[in-house]
Amino acid sequence: MSTDLEQLFGGMALAETSGQQADFFKGGVYSVTTKSFEFRDGYKGKSFIAKFVIDSSNNPEVTVGSTRSWIVKLDGTKEQKTRAMGDIKNLFFALQGLNPDKIKKPEVDPTTHKEASHAFFCSVDAEYAKTKGEGIEHLDFIGLPVKLEATEVDTKPKVVGGAPGKFTRHAWMPSEETAAS
Repeated sequence: MSTDLEQLFGGMALAETSGQQADFFKGGVYSVTTKSFEFRDGYKGKSFIAKFVIDSSNNPEVTVGSTRSWIVKLDGTKEQKTRAMGDIKNLFFALQGLNPDKIKKPEVDPTTHKEASHAFFCSVDAEYAKTKGEGIEHLDFIGLPVKLEATEVDTKPKVVGGAPGKFTRHAWMPSEETAAS
């Protein structure tokens, strides 16, 4: 090891880790406030990352005031990508005061789907919002309340005879403050 590396990293063996791993939603019903939205193209692939502050929770392991992340992987099969985009769109429907369960299919109501997609684009790309926002600013959807029901689901084992994995299904709903009348 060179002297420069020893000086820079010499105390590494004794250093404590910072524990900066993201905290994800556990099963429960939540009222949350949006904190940030990000599109990331990193070593694990393309992802949409949304961060929230917990306003209320029926899960005793998730405290009010803590933060949670929702990461949606955007790589995979065409079906996985389509499902991921639909999940993101459901969040933006809810943020616009619309119940995602009552939205008609894109073929029937293309305008509502385009509006939610446009809101997403503006929220993850400041330059897009600046040049194509049409009245939507980059941070317009930050600080908004939204409801979430998170349900933990067992997945198929990755190896035959192995333990099942876990997946959390996220069902977004508008808060009382944003619900469209």
